[in-house]
Amino acid sequence: FISLVMDAFDESEVNSGENMVRSFITDMDEILGGCTKPYAAFFSRTETAQNIGEFLKSNGIPYVHYEIGLFSEHQAKSFVKEYLDIVSNEKSRKAVWVRFKVTQFIRDFYIKHGFLEVETPILCKSTPEGARDYLVPSRVNNGKFFALPQSPQIFKQLLMVGGMERYFQIAKCFRDEDLRADRQPEFTQIDLEMSFVDQDDVMDLTERLVAHVFKEVKGVDVKLPLRRMPYNEAMDKYGSDKPDLRFDMPINDITEVFKNTEFTVFKNVIDNGGIINCLVVKGQADNYSRKGLDQLTDYVKTYRASGLAYLKIADEVTGSIAKVVSEDELNNLKDNLGLENGDLVLIVADVKKQVVKVSLGALRCKLGRDLGLIKEGHYELLWVTEFPSFEYSEEEGRYMACHHPFTAPLDSDVDKLLTDKGNCYSKAYDIVINGYEAGGGSIRIHSGEVQDKMFRALELTEEDIKEKFGFFVIIDVNAQKEEILWRFSVTPFGPWRWCASGCSAPRLWTPLAAVAVSFPFPLTCWQVCRFRNRSFTAILTSWITAWVCLHCCSRNSAAR
Repeated sequence: FISLVMDAFDESEVNSGENMVRSFITDMDEILGGCTKPYAAFFSRTETAQNIGEFLKSNGIPYVHYEIGLFSEHQAKSFVKEYLDIVSNEKSRKAVWVRFKVTQFIRDFYIKHGFLEVETPILCKSTPEGARDYLVPSRVNNGKFFALPQSPQIFKQLLMVGGMERYFQIAKCFRDEDLRADRQPEFTQIDLEMSFVDQDDVMDLTERLVAHVFKEVKGVDVKLPLRRMPYNEAMDKYGSDKPDLRFDMPINDITEVFKNTEFTVFKNVIDNGGIINCLVVKGQADNYSRKGLDQLTDYVKTYRASGLAYLKIADEVTGSIAKVVSEDELNNLKDNLGLENGDLVLIVADVKKQVVKVSLGALRCKLGRDLGLIKEGHYELLWVTEFPSFEYSEEEGRYMACHHPFTAPLDSDVDKLLTDKGNCYSKAYDIVINGYEAGGGSIRIHSGEVQDKMFRALELTEEDIKEKFGFFVIIDVNAQKEEILWRFSVTPFGPWRWCASGCSAPRLWTPLAAVAVSFPFPLTCWQVCRFRNRSFTAILTSWITAWVCLHCCSRNSAAR
Protein backbone atom coordinates (compact mmCIF):
# COMPACT_ATOMS: atom_id res chain seq x y z
CA PHE A 1 0.00 0.00 0.00
CA ILE A 2 1.50 3.30 -1.11
CA SER A 3 0.71 6.66 0.41
CA LEU A 4 1.78 10.16 -0.56
CA VAL A 5 1.74 13.20 1.69
CA MET A 6 2.25 16.40 -0.29
CA ASP A 7 3.76 18.31 2.61
CA ALA A 8 6.43 15.64 3.11
CA PHE A 9 8.23 16.79 -0.04
CA ASP A 10 10.04 19.94 -1.09
CA GLU A 11 7.78 21.23 -3.86
CA SER A 12 10.75 22.70 -5.72
CA GLU A 13 12.02 19.17 -6.29
CA VAL A 14 8.72 17.94 -7.65
CA ASN A 15 8.24 18.44 -11.37
CA SER A 16 5.29 16.18 -12.01
CA GLY A 17 2.91 13.75 -10.42
CA GLU A 18 4.93 10.89 -11.90
CA ASN A 19 8.16 11.97 -10.20
CA MET A 20 6.38 12.40 -6.88
CA VAL A 21 4.94 8.91 -6.96
CA ARG A 22 8.17 7.27 -8.12
CA SER A 23 10.14 9.10 -5.42
CA PHE A 24 7.69 8.06 -2.76
CA ILE A 25 7.68 4.43 -3.88
CA THR A 26 11.46 4.38 -3.50
CA ASP A 27 11.40 5.97 -0.06
CA MET A 28 8.69 3.65 1.28
CA ASP A 29 9.95 0.39 -0.21
CA GLU A 30 11.68 -0.74 2.99
CA ILE A 31 8.61 -0.04 5.13
CA LEU A 32 6.23 -1.78 2.79
CA GLY A 33 8.48 -4.72 2.05
CA GLY A 34 7.65 -4.51 -1.65
CA CYS A 35 4.22 -4.58 -3.26
CA THR A 36 3.30 -6.84 -6.16
CA LYS A 37 0.13 -4.86 -6.85
CA PRO A 38 0.11 -1.52 -5.06
CA TYR A 39 -2.89 0.59 -4.20
CA ALA A 40 -2.38 4.31 -3.73
CA ALA A 41 -3.97 6.75 -1.33
CA PHE A 42 -2.53 10.23 -1.75
CA PHE A 43 -2.99 13.65 -0.23
CA SER A 44 -2.47 16.64 -2.50
CA ARG A 45 -3.66 20.08 -3.43
CA THR A 46 -6.34 20.21 -6.08
CA GLU A 47 -4.06 21.59 -8.83
CA THR A 48 -1.69 18.60 -8.64
CA ALA A 49 -4.29 15.90 -8.22
CA GLN A 50 -4.96 15.44 -11.93
CA ASN A 51 -1.32 14.72 -12.84
CA ILE A 52 -0.91 12.19 -10.07
CA GLY A 53 -4.24 10.58 -10.83
CA GLU A 54 -3.47 10.21 -14.53
CA PHE A 55 -0.12 8.59 -13.76
CA LEU A 56 -1.67 6.06 -11.37
CA LYS A 57 -4.51 5.31 -13.77
CA SER A 58 -2.15 4.77 -16.71
CA ASN A 59 -0.18 2.25 -14.65
CA GLY A 60 -3.29 0.34 -13.58
CA ILE A 61 -3.06 1.39 -9.98
CA PRO A 62 -6.43 1.94 -8.25
CA TYR A 63 -6.28 4.96 -5.99
CA VAL A 64 -8.18 7.30 -3.69
CA HIS A 65 -7.54 11.04 -3.46
CA TYR A 66 -7.81 13.25 -0.38
CA GLU A 67 -7.62 17.02 -0.82
CA ILE A 68 -4.90 18.20 1.51
CA GLY A 69 -6.83 21.35 2.38
CA LEU A 70 -9.24 19.21 4.34
CA PHE A 71 -6.47 18.01 6.66
CA SER A 72 -3.80 19.64 8.73
CA GLU A 73 -0.25 18.52 7.96
CA HIS A 74 -0.18 16.59 11.24
CA GLN A 75 -3.47 14.83 10.51
CA ALA A 76 -2.39 13.82 7.02
CA LYS A 77 0.95 12.43 8.13
CA SER A 78 -0.59 10.66 11.13
CA PHE A 79 -3.27 9.12 8.94
CA VAL A 80 -0.70 7.65 6.56
CA LYS A 81 1.56 6.44 9.35
CA GLU A 82 -1.28 4.75 11.20
CA TYR A 83 -2.70 2.79 8.30
CA LEU A 84 0.72 1.69 7.07
CA ASP A 85 1.38 0.38 10.57
CA ILE A 86 -1.98 -1.34 10.86
CA VAL A 87 -1.30 -3.63 7.91
CA SER A 88 0.64 -5.98 10.20
CA ASN A 89 -1.29 -5.33 13.42
CA GLU A 90 -2.91 -8.61 14.48
CA LYS A 91 -4.27 -7.26 17.77
CA SER A 92 -6.80 -5.01 16.10
CA ARG A 93 -7.91 -7.77 13.75
CA LYS A 94 -8.41 -10.05 16.72
CA ALA A 95 -10.33 -7.37 18.62
CA VAL A 96 -12.82 -6.94 15.79
CA TRP A 97 -13.20 -10.70 15.51
CA VAL A 98 -13.85 -10.98 19.26
CA ARG A 99 -16.43 -8.21 19.11
CA PHE A 100 -18.19 -10.04 16.28
CA LYS A 101 -18.17 -13.37 18.16
CA VAL A 102 -19.46 -11.78 21.38
CA THR A 103 -22.34 -10.17 19.49
CA GLN A 104 -23.07 -13.44 17.69
CA PHE A 105 -23.17 -15.46 20.93
CA ILE A 106 -25.41 -12.89 22.61
CA ARG A 107 -27.83 -12.83 19.68
CA ASP A 108 -28.01 -16.64 19.54
CA PHE A 109 -28.50 -16.85 23.31
CA TYR A 110 -31.44 -14.45 23.38
CA ILE A 111 -33.13 -16.02 20.37
CA LYS A 112 -32.93 -19.44 22.05
CA HIS A 113 -34.62 -17.96 25.11
CA GLY A 114 -37.61 -16.66 23.20
CA PHE A 115 -36.57 -13.07 22.50
CA LEU A 116 -37.61 -11.29 19.30
CA GLU A 117 -35.17 -8.87 17.67
CA VAL A 118 -36.90 -5.56 16.85
CA GLU A 119 -35.40 -2.46 15.24
CA THR A 120 -36.51 0.94 16.57
CA PRO A 121 -36.21 4.37 14.87
CA ILE A 122 -33.11 6.56 14.90
CA LEU A 123 -34.91 9.85 14.17
CA CYS A 124 -37.15 10.42 17.18
CA LYS A 125 -38.52 12.84 19.76
CA SER A 126 -36.23 14.33 22.37
CA THR A 127 -36.97 12.97 25.85
CA PRO A 128 -35.31 13.80 29.19
CA GLU A 129 -32.29 11.54 29.69
CA GLY A 130 -28.78 11.71 31.08
CA ALA A 131 -27.00 13.74 28.39
CA ARG A 132 -27.67 16.30 25.67
CA ASP A 133 -29.26 15.13 22.43
CA TYR A 134 -27.82 15.36 18.96
CA LEU A 135 -30.36 17.25 16.85
CA VAL A 136 -31.17 16.77 13.15
CA PRO A 137 -33.08 19.59 11.40
CA SER A 138 -36.13 18.55 9.40
CA ARG A 139 -36.39 19.87 5.84
CA VAL A 140 -40.08 18.94 5.61
CA ASN A 141 -41.07 20.51 8.93
CA ASN A 142 -39.41 23.91 8.90
CA GLY A 143 -37.95 24.92 12.26
CA LYS A 144 -38.42 21.44 13.73
CA PHE A 145 -35.74 18.99 14.79
CA PHE A 146 -35.40 15.26 15.28
CA ALA A 147 -33.29 13.95 18.17
CA LEU A 148 -30.94 11.01 17.82
CA PRO A 149 -31.70 8.47 20.57
CA GLN A 150 -29.47 8.23 23.63
CA SER A 151 -31.04 4.79 23.98
CA PRO A 152 -34.23 3.12 22.68
CA GLN A 153 -35.74 3.98 26.09
CA ILE A 154 -39.23 5.08 25.12
CA PHE A 155 -39.59 2.68 22.20
CA LYS A 156 -38.75 -0.40 24.21
CA GLN A 157 -41.21 0.63 26.92
CA LEU A 158 -43.90 1.01 24.26
CA LEU A 159 -43.02 -2.43 22.92
CA MET A 160 -43.53 -3.88 26.39
CA VAL A 161 -46.88 -2.22 27.02
CA GLY A 162 -47.90 -3.23 23.51
CA GLY A 163 -47.50 -6.91 24.36
CA MET A 164 -44.01 -7.70 23.02
CA GLU A 165 -43.11 -9.95 25.94
CA ARG A 166 -39.42 -10.49 25.16
CA TYR A 167 -37.55 -8.06 22.92
CA PHE A 168 -33.93 -7.27 22.14
CA GLN A 169 -31.94 -5.30 19.60
CA ILE A 170 -28.37 -4.23 18.87
CA ALA A 171 -29.01 -0.49 18.94
CA LYS A 172 -26.96 2.51 17.85
CA CYS A 173 -27.08 5.27 20.46
CA PHE A 174 -25.87 8.88 20.54
CA ARG A 175 -24.92 11.20 23.39
CA ASP A 176 -23.66 14.76 23.04
CA GLU A 177 -21.30 14.74 26.00
CA ASP A 178 -17.62 15.25 26.71
CA LEU A 179 -15.44 12.42 25.46
CA ARG A 180 -13.89 10.00 27.93
CA ALA A 181 -11.28 7.31 27.44
CA ASP A 182 -14.00 4.67 27.16
CA ARG A 183 -16.86 6.62 25.58
CA GLN A 184 -17.64 7.67 22.02
CA PRO A 185 -20.39 10.16 21.13
CA GLU A 186 -22.02 7.36 19.17
CA PHE A 187 -21.91 3.81 20.49
CA THR A 188 -23.67 0.46 20.29
CA GLN A 189 -25.57 -1.21 23.09
CA ILE A 190 -27.47 -4.46 23.24
CA ASP A 191 -30.92 -3.66 24.57
CA LEU A 192 -33.59 -6.03 25.87
CA GLU A 193 -36.86 -6.03 27.77
CA MET A 194 -38.80 -8.78 29.56
CA SER A 195 -42.42 -8.65 30.74
CA PHE A 196 -43.83 -10.17 33.94
CA VAL A 197 -40.45 -10.38 35.67
CA ASP A 198 -38.71 -9.05 38.73
CA GLN A 199 -35.05 -8.13 39.03
CA ASP A 200 -34.03 -11.65 40.06
CA ASP A 201 -35.36 -13.02 36.76
CA VAL A 202 -33.40 -10.46 34.73
CA MET A 203 -30.22 -10.97 36.74
CA ASP A 204 -30.45 -14.77 36.54
CA LEU A 205 -30.79 -14.71 32.74
CA THR A 206 -27.94 -12.21 32.44
CA GLU A 207 -25.63 -14.28 34.63
CA ARG A 208 -26.17 -17.31 32.46
CA LEU A 209 -25.43 -15.26 29.36
CA VAL A 210 -22.21 -13.90 30.90
CA ALA A 211 -21.06 -17.40 31.80
CA HIS A 212 -21.87 -18.60 28.27
CA VAL A 213 -19.95 -15.78 26.56
CA PHE A 214 -16.93 -16.05 28.84
CA LYS A 215 -16.73 -19.79 28.23
CA GLU A 216 -17.09 -19.51 24.44
CA VAL A 217 -14.87 -16.45 23.89
CA LYS A 218 -12.28 -16.59 26.69
CA GLY A 219 -12.43 -20.23 27.78
CA VAL A 220 -13.08 -19.01 31.34
CA ASP A 221 -15.55 -20.69 33.69
CA VAL A 222 -17.62 -18.16 35.63
CA LYS A 223 -18.95 -19.35 38.97
CA LEU A 224 -22.66 -18.64 39.44
CA PRO A 225 -24.50 -17.01 41.10
CA LEU A 226 -22.49 -13.80 41.02
CA ARG A 227 -21.83 -11.82 44.15
CA ARG A 228 -24.33 -9.01 44.88
CA MET A 229 -23.25 -5.77 46.53
CA PRO A 230 -25.58 -2.88 47.42
CA TYR A 231 -24.60 0.53 46.08
CA ASN A 232 -23.93 1.95 49.55
CA GLU A 233 -21.53 -0.88 50.40
CA ALA A 234 -19.67 -0.43 47.11
CA MET A 235 -19.24 3.30 47.72
CA ASP A 236 -18.29 2.90 51.39
CA LYS A 237 -15.66 0.18 50.81
CA TYR A 238 -14.36 0.99 47.33
CA GLY A 239 -15.44 4.55 46.51
CA SER A 240 -17.04 3.48 43.25
CA ASP A 241 -20.31 2.04 41.96
CA LYS A 242 -18.20 -0.23 39.74
CA PRO A 243 -15.52 -1.56 42.10
CA ASP A 244 -12.54 -3.50 40.84
CA LEU A 245 -12.23 -6.52 43.15
CA ARG A 246 -9.11 -8.00 41.57
CA PHE A 247 -7.07 -6.55 44.43
CA ASP A 248 -7.76 -5.89 48.09
CA MET A 249 -7.48 -2.34 49.38
CA PRO A 250 -10.75 -1.23 51.00
CA ILE A 251 -11.49 2.27 52.21
CA ASN A 252 -11.50 2.55 56.01
CA ASP A 253 -13.63 4.97 58.00
CA ILE A 254 -11.49 6.41 60.80
CA THR A 255 -13.77 9.30 61.80
CA GLU A 256 -14.39 7.73 65.20
CA VAL A 257 -10.65 7.52 65.90
CA PHE A 258 -10.36 11.31 65.64
CA LYS A 259 -13.62 12.28 67.37
CA ASN A 260 -11.70 14.04 70.17
CA THR A 261 -8.79 15.26 68.06
CA GLU A 262 -7.07 18.57 68.64
CA PHE A 263 -5.92 18.74 65.03
CA THR A 264 -7.85 21.75 63.68
CA VAL A 265 -8.42 20.44 60.15
CA PHE A 266 -9.90 17.12 61.29
CA LYS A 267 -11.83 18.77 64.10
CA ASN A 268 -13.53 21.23 61.73
CA VAL A 269 -14.47 18.44 59.35
CA ILE A 270 -16.09 16.37 62.11
CA ASP A 271 -17.86 19.38 63.66
CA ASN A 272 -19.44 20.13 60.26
CA GLY A 273 -20.72 16.60 59.78
CA GLY A 274 -17.90 15.42 57.54
CA ILE A 275 -15.94 12.17 57.56
CA ILE A 276 -12.31 11.02 57.64
CA ASN A 277 -11.36 7.95 55.58
CA CYS A 278 -8.11 6.30 54.61
CA LEU A 279 -6.38 3.67 52.50
CA VAL A 280 -3.72 1.35 53.90
CA VAL A 281 -0.98 0.53 51.38
CA LYS A 282 0.78 -2.48 52.83
CA GLY A 283 4.58 -2.43 52.86
CA GLN A 284 4.97 0.61 50.61
CA ALA A 285 6.00 3.35 53.05
CA ASP A 286 9.64 3.36 51.93
CA ASN A 287 8.73 3.30 48.24
CA TYR A 288 7.04 6.70 48.23
CA SER A 289 9.20 9.81 48.46
CA ARG A 290 7.87 13.27 49.26
CA LYS A 291 7.67 13.97 45.54
CA GLY A 292 5.67 10.79 44.93
CA LEU A 293 3.26 11.65 47.73
CA ASP A 294 2.83 15.17 46.34
CA GLN A 295 1.85 13.60 43.02
CA LEU A 296 -0.77 11.49 44.80
CA THR A 297 -2.03 14.65 46.51
CA ASP A 298 -2.41 16.40 43.15
CA TYR A 299 -4.26 13.35 41.86
CA VAL A 300 -6.93 13.35 44.59
CA LYS A 301 -7.37 17.10 44.16
CA THR A 302 -8.67 16.43 40.66
CA TYR A 303 -11.57 14.71 42.42
CA ARG A 304 -12.21 17.85 44.53
CA ALA A 305 -10.45 16.59 47.66
CA SER A 306 -8.80 19.43 49.57
CA GLY A 307 -5.65 17.46 50.22
CA LEU A 308 -4.06 14.12 51.17
CA ALA A 309 -2.56 13.47 54.61
CA TYR A 310 -0.26 10.51 55.17
CA LEU A 311 1.50 8.49 57.83
CA LYS A 312 4.46 6.14 57.38
CA ILE A 313 4.32 3.41 60.00
CA ALA A 314 7.62 2.47 61.61
CA ASP A 315 9.13 2.33 65.09
CA GLU A 316 9.07 6.11 64.80
CA VAL A 317 6.02 7.18 62.81
CA THR A 318 6.59 9.93 60.25
CA GLY A 319 4.34 11.78 57.85
CA SER A 320 2.54 15.03 57.14
CA ILE A 321 0.37 14.77 60.29
CA ALA A 322 2.68 12.70 62.51
CA LYS A 323 3.29 15.64 64.86
CA VAL A 324 -0.41 16.45 65.38
CA VAL A 325 -1.66 12.88 65.95
CA SER A 326 -1.74 11.91 69.61
CA GLU A 327 -0.31 8.65 70.89
CA ASP A 328 -3.78 7.34 71.72
CA GLU A 329 -5.06 8.16 68.23
CA LEU A 330 -2.03 6.46 66.70
CA ASN A 331 -2.54 3.32 68.80
CA ASN A 332 -6.22 3.22 67.88
CA LEU A 333 -5.29 3.48 64.20
CA LYS A 334 -2.84 0.59 64.53
CA ASP A 335 -5.42 -1.57 66.31
CA ASN A 336 -8.36 -0.75 64.02
CA LEU A 337 -6.43 -1.02 60.77
CA GLY A 338 -3.97 -3.78 61.70
CA LEU A 339 -1.01 -1.57 60.82
CA GLU A 340 2.54 -2.92 60.67
CA ASN A 341 5.93 -1.34 60.13
CA GLY A 342 6.37 -0.36 56.49
CA ASP A 343 2.69 0.42 55.90
CA LEU A 344 1.59 3.69 54.32
CA VAL A 345 -1.68 5.32 55.44
CA LEU A 346 -3.28 7.82 53.02
CA ILE A 347 -6.02 9.99 54.54
CA VAL A 348 -8.70 12.27 53.06
CA ALA A 349 -11.06 14.35 55.20
CA ASP A 350 -13.94 16.48 53.92
CA VAL A 351 -17.38 17.72 54.91
CA LYS A 352 -18.78 16.10 51.75
CA LYS A 353 -18.90 12.33 52.05
CA GLN A 354 -19.05 11.84 48.29
CA VAL A 355 -15.79 13.74 47.77
CA VAL A 356 -13.99 11.55 50.30
CA LYS A 357 -15.29 8.29 48.86
CA VAL A 358 -14.81 9.12 45.19
CA SER A 359 -11.32 10.59 45.59
CA LEU A 360 -10.07 7.63 47.63
CA GLY A 361 -11.81 5.23 45.25
CA ALA A 362 -9.96 6.74 42.30
CA LEU A 363 -6.69 6.73 44.26
CA ARG A 364 -7.24 3.07 45.14
CA CYS A 365 -7.48 2.14 41.46
CA LYS A 366 -4.40 4.22 40.60
CA LEU A 367 -2.37 2.51 43.31
CA GLY A 368 -3.59 -0.88 42.11
CA ARG A 369 -2.25 -0.13 38.63
CA ASP A 370 0.96 1.59 39.71
CA LEU A 371 1.94 -1.09 42.22
CA GLY A 372 1.02 -4.06 40.02
CA LEU A 373 -1.62 -5.31 42.44
CA ILE A 374 -4.12 -6.20 39.72
CA LYS A 375 -4.02 -9.83 38.66
CA GLU A 376 -3.75 -9.93 34.88
CA GLY A 377 -5.93 -12.47 33.13
CA HIS A 378 -8.14 -12.70 36.23
CA TYR A 379 -11.83 -11.78 36.17
CA GLU A 380 -13.93 -10.54 39.07
CA LEU A 381 -17.64 -10.17 38.38
CA LEU A 382 -20.36 -8.84 40.65
CA TRP A 383 -23.74 -7.16 40.73
CA VAL A 384 -24.12 -3.68 42.18
CA THR A 385 -27.74 -3.23 43.28
CA GLU A 386 -30.08 -0.82 45.07
CA PHE A 387 -28.92 2.42 43.46
CA PRO A 388 -30.31 5.68 44.88
CA SER A 389 -33.58 6.84 43.31
CA PHE A 390 -32.60 10.51 43.59
CA GLU A 391 -29.55 12.72 43.70
CA TYR A 392 -29.52 16.31 44.86
CA SER A 393 -28.64 18.91 42.23
CA GLU A 394 -27.06 22.01 43.73
CA GLU A 395 -27.52 23.75 40.38
CA GLU A 396 -31.26 23.00 40.27
CA GLY A 397 -31.73 23.26 44.03
CA ARG A 398 -33.81 20.09 44.14
CA TYR A 399 -33.65 16.30 43.91
CA MET A 400 -33.34 14.82 40.41
CA ALA A 401 -33.89 11.25 39.23
CA CYS A 402 -30.62 9.30 39.31
CA HIS A 403 -31.67 7.24 36.32
CA HIS A 404 -35.05 8.34 34.96
CA PRO A 405 -38.58 8.88 36.32
CA PHE A 406 -39.79 5.37 35.42
CA THR A 407 -37.31 3.41 37.56
CA ALA A 408 -39.19 1.51 40.26
CA PRO A 409 -38.25 2.19 43.90
CA LEU A 410 -37.76 -0.66 46.34
CA ASP A 411 -41.10 -1.79 47.74
CA SER A 412 -39.94 -0.76 51.21
CA ASP A 413 -39.12 2.76 49.98
CA VAL A 414 -42.33 3.68 48.16
CA ASP A 415 -43.58 5.60 51.20
CA LYS A 416 -40.30 7.57 51.31
CA LEU A 417 -40.68 9.06 47.83
CA LEU A 418 -42.20 12.27 49.15
CA THR A 419 -40.74 12.38 52.65
CA ASP A 420 -37.19 10.97 52.62
CA LYS A 421 -35.77 11.21 49.10
CA GLY A 422 -32.15 10.99 50.24
CA ASN A 423 -32.74 7.47 51.60
CA CYS A 424 -34.88 6.12 48.78
CA TYR A 425 -33.37 3.33 46.70
CA SER A 426 -34.40 1.70 43.44
CA LYS A 427 -34.70 -1.67 41.76
CA ALA A 428 -31.70 -0.87 39.57
CA TYR A 429 -28.76 -3.16 38.97
CA ASP A 430 -25.42 -3.06 37.13
CA ILE A 431 -23.09 -5.91 36.29
CA VAL A 432 -19.45 -4.99 36.88
CA ILE A 433 -16.48 -6.85 35.41
CA ASN A 434 -12.97 -5.90 36.51
CA GLY A 435 -14.00 -2.39 37.46
CA TYR A 436 -15.99 -1.65 34.32
CA GLU A 437 -19.74 -1.36 34.02
CA ALA A 438 -20.59 -3.99 31.41
CA GLY A 439 -24.33 -3.50 31.52
CA GLY A 440 -27.23 -2.32 33.60
CA GLY A 441 -30.97 -2.16 33.97
CA SER A 442 -33.88 -1.60 36.30
CA ILE A 443 -37.43 -2.70 36.93
CA ARG A 444 -39.92 -0.16 35.59
CA ILE A 445 -42.83 1.37 37.47
CA HIS A 446 -46.11 -0.20 36.37
CA SER A 447 -48.37 1.30 39.04
CA GLY A 448 -50.07 4.62 38.29
CA GLU A 449 -50.10 5.46 42.00
CA VAL A 450 -46.36 4.95 42.36
CA GLN A 451 -45.68 6.85 39.13
CA ASP A 452 -47.76 9.75 40.45
CA LYS A 453 -45.63 9.84 43.61
CA MET A 454 -42.45 9.75 41.56
CA PHE A 455 -43.50 12.72 39.40
CA ARG A 456 -44.48 14.68 42.51
CA ALA A 457 -41.18 13.80 44.18
CA LEU A 458 -39.39 15.26 41.15
CA GLU A 459 -41.56 18.39 41.42
CA LEU A 460 -42.90 18.02 37.89
CA THR A 461 -45.93 20.15 37.15
CA GLU A 462 -48.95 18.99 35.18
CA GLU A 463 -47.62 20.95 32.20
CA ASP A 464 -44.18 19.33 32.55
CA ILE A 465 -45.72 15.86 32.56
CA LYS A 466 -47.90 16.57 29.53
CA GLU A 467 -45.04 18.09 27.56
CA LYS A 468 -42.42 15.44 28.35
CA PHE A 469 -44.45 12.27 28.74
CA GLY A 470 -47.92 13.07 27.41
CA PHE A 471 -47.63 10.42 24.73
CA PHE A 472 -47.08 7.84 27.45
CA VAL A 473 -49.12 8.87 30.49
CA ILE A 474 -52.25 10.94 31.11
CA ILE A 475 -53.60 12.83 34.09
CA ASP A 476 -57.07 11.75 35.19
CA VAL A 477 -58.77 15.02 36.16
CA ASN A 478 -62.15 13.34 36.72
CA ALA A 479 -60.96 11.40 39.73
CA GLN A 480 -61.46 12.69 43.27
CA LYS A 481 -57.88 13.88 43.03
CA GLU A 482 -55.72 14.19 39.95
CA GLU A 483 -54.01 10.88 39.27
CA ILE A 484 -51.42 9.60 36.84
CA LEU A 485 -52.76 6.91 34.53
CA TRP A 486 -51.05 4.99 31.77
CA ARG A 487 -52.34 5.54 28.26
CA PHE A 488 -51.88 1.81 27.78
CA SER A 489 -52.12 -1.24 30.00
CA VAL A 490 -48.71 -1.68 31.64
CA THR A 491 -47.30 -4.98 32.86
CA PRO A 492 -44.37 -5.44 35.26
CA PHE A 493 -41.28 -5.43 33.06
CA GLY A 494 -37.55 -5.13 33.37
CA PRO A 495 -35.06 -3.87 30.81
CA TRP A 496 -31.38 -4.58 30.40
CA ARG A 497 -28.67 -3.13 28.22
CA TRP A 498 -25.20 -4.32 27.38
CA CYS A 499 -22.36 -2.05 26.27
CA ALA A 500 -21.28 -3.43 22.89
CA SER A 501 -18.86 -0.88 21.42
CA GLY A 502 -17.78 2.70 21.77
CA CYS A 503 -17.62 2.26 25.53
CA SER A 504 -15.97 0.11 28.17
CA ALA A 505 -17.29 -3.31 27.16
CA PRO A 506 -14.56 -4.29 24.69
CA ARG A 507 -12.06 -4.11 27.56
CA LEU A 508 -13.78 -7.18 29.00
CA TRP A 509 -12.82 -9.34 26.07
CA THR A 510 -9.57 -7.71 24.93
CA PRO A 511 -7.01 -5.33 26.47
CA LEU A 512 -7.61 -2.82 23.68
CA ALA A 513 -10.09 -0.11 24.64
CA ALA A 514 -13.09 0.43 22.35
CA VAL A 515 -11.25 -1.15 19.43
CA ALA A 516 -14.48 -2.56 18.06
CA VAL A 517 -15.52 0.87 16.78
CA SER A 518 -14.68 0.76 13.09
CA PHE A 519 -14.68 4.52 12.54
CA PRO A 520 -14.20 6.22 15.92
CA PHE A 521 -14.63 9.93 16.58
CA PRO A 522 -13.02 12.24 15.56
CA LEU A 523 -11.91 10.42 12.41
CA THR A 524 -15.53 10.30 11.25
CA CYS A 525 -15.53 14.10 11.21
CA TRP A 526 -12.81 14.25 8.60
CA GLN A 527 -14.23 15.17 5.23
CA VAL A 528 -12.86 12.49 2.93
CA CYS A 529 -12.93 13.63 -0.68
CA ARG A 530 -14.17 11.94 -3.81
CA PHE A 531 -13.17 8.39 -4.71
CA ARG A 532 -11.77 7.93 -8.22
CA ASN A 533 -12.09 4.16 -8.42
CA ARG A 534 -15.23 2.41 -7.27
CA SER A 535 -13.58 -0.98 -6.78
CA PHE A 536 -10.98 0.57 -4.52
CA THR A 537 -13.68 2.37 -2.59
CA ALA A 538 -14.89 -0.95 -1.24
CA ILE A 539 -11.36 -1.98 -0.36
CA LEU A 540 -10.59 1.25 1.45
CA THR A 541 -13.79 1.60 3.43
CA SER A 542 -14.12 -2.02 4.46
CA TRP A 543 -10.49 -2.79 5.12
CA ILE A 544 -7.78 -0.16 5.25
CA THR A 545 -9.66 2.73 6.82
CA ALA A 546 -11.43 0.46 9.28
CA TRP A 547 -8.11 -0.86 10.55
CA VAL A 548 -6.65 2.65 10.63
CA CYS A 549 -9.44 3.91 12.84
CA LEU A 550 -9.29 0.87 15.08
CA HIS A 551 -5.56 1.18 15.48
CA CYS A 552 -5.66 4.92 16.21
CA CYS A 553 -8.20 4.15 18.91
CA SER A 554 -6.28 1.23 20.40
CA ARG A 555 -2.94 3.02 20.54
CA ASN A 556 -4.13 6.05 22.42
CA SER A 557 -7.67 5.74 23.71
CA ALA A 558 -7.21 8.47 26.30
CA ALA A 559 -6.16 11.03 23.69
CA ARG A 560 -8.96 10.00 21.38
